[in-house]
Amino acid sequence: MATANLTTLDALLKEHVIDEVIESLNNEVDVFRLFEKGSFSWRGRLVRIAIHVARNSGVHFSGNGTLPTAGVQGWEHMEVLAERLYGRGEIDGEAIEAFGDDDSVIDDTEAEMNMLKKDVKNASNRAMVSGGTVIGFMYEQNALSVAGAPDDWLFDGDFDRINDLLAIAAPLEIRLIRFSDKLVHPGGATSPVLAAGQGISAADKAAGTITLDEGLNTSAGVGAGDWGAAATLEAGDVYAVEIIGPAVVMSDVNQVGLNHESLGVYSNLGLVAPFGISAATAGGFESMQATGFSTLAIPAGAPAAPAGVRLPLDLADHLQECRDRIFDKAGEEVDCWLTSVKQRSKYVALSVGTIQTDFTNRGKPGGLDQGFAIDGNKQMSGGGGLGFGGTPVYVSRHVASGHWIGLKRDSWRVAERGNRGMHFMQKDGAVLSRVQDRDAYEFTLKWYYNLVCVAPNCNGVIAGLEI
Repeated sequence: MATANLTTLDALLKEHVIDEVIESLNNEVDVFRLFEKGSFSWRGRLVRIAIHVARNSGVHFSGNGTLPTAGVQGWEHMEVLAERLYGRGEIDGEAIEAFGDDDSVIDDTEAEMNMLKKDVKNASNRAMVSGGTVIGFMYEQNALSVAGAPDDWLFDGDFDRINDLLAIAAPLEIRLIRFSDKLVHPGGATSPVLAAGQGISAADKAAGTITLDEGLNTSAGVGAGDWGAAATLEAGDVYAVEIIGPAVVMSDVNQVGLNHESLGVYSNLGLVAPFGISAATAGGFESMQATGFSTLAIPAGAPAAPAGVRLPLDLADHLQECRDRIFDKAGEEVDCWLTSVKQRSKYVALSVGTIQTDFTNRGKPGGLDQGFAIDGNKQMSGGGGLGFGGTPVYVSRHVASGHWIGLKRDSWRVAERGNRGMHFMQKDGAVLSRVQDRDAYEFTLKWYYNLVCVAPNCNGVIAGLEI
């Protein structure tokens, strides 16, 4: 009888619950609202994606009709691994046994699956922004410090994730990747030098700072702080903060595994060689070099006291400047902005009196501004919300409060393994599986995918804004 009940319950779940849960996930996950799924030929979990890295050089004018030397387009191949996201839930065995006499188990199971859906959506939305090893962006010391002592740095990134990792191991070993040339530090004579094994020991979300454990100090002592000749930050530059250790936060131990996450926007734009293709100025490809700058203008000369001050959002100096830098580098315009709820509010306050509103077309594609509600389904589909310069402004609670990201949406691909996308494990025909040695049944949602930027130079980051 129990077997028949379980079979009947499984069939009811497939018919009335599972498809609805999956459809809802596909409509609500940010990565699908912003970016298109790509069509690829997979070999197991691996796919090779061709990217264009150089133009044909065989093009020029000729006064005497001499033909140019034949050239070819430059191509490279990214090797992309489908990372595995799982969500797993459980139903008490007694509820299953009571099915038939008490059908509330259907409602209970549906509720469990819907809550699991929300948890999977939250994990995926976070990974779209900060998935992988790049956790955010650092750009200025908050205050002078004594050489050899921990110091605070202004930072925009995933503070919650950092604090979760610090609860497992501290400090978090990091390396800094300078956006302007993708040089990596520790090492280098013109950028911060970070000693091996040192890194983030604390993160303060409210203050917008991270504490580096004796990280970037020179021997100059008080007064020179971290701004001596051997450790100079480039004016207005941004440094991607990449976590590289300890091993306990990089592997699958404690269900963390930074090395096994789908790459987010931060990692795609900040890594030196995402998916094996170098973005370094020396020996890399221009098409892989994203724009990144901060609001900071460091005084000329060293040593110089860091200001430790974030600047308020400015439409010309920040958003338009970012657009112009990207266009100058890539010849492409960004077609959307991704930012935080706080920055969105500041943008609205800054633009009061200049925003056009078309109430006749409210809620319809083509309307100018359909209000300021953070409606993900409308905003992420491009059907409404706020915009700057004709490009929509999208909001994610997983974007840190102090920065904006300019995106060219067709430069991104969702590489999804298989033709089923997100789905519940049921290869044996059953959604519910018996838990070994316990009176319980479980169900598992899985998704094999990665997020890939095939032209990072069409995208950019502005950091250092007032929070």
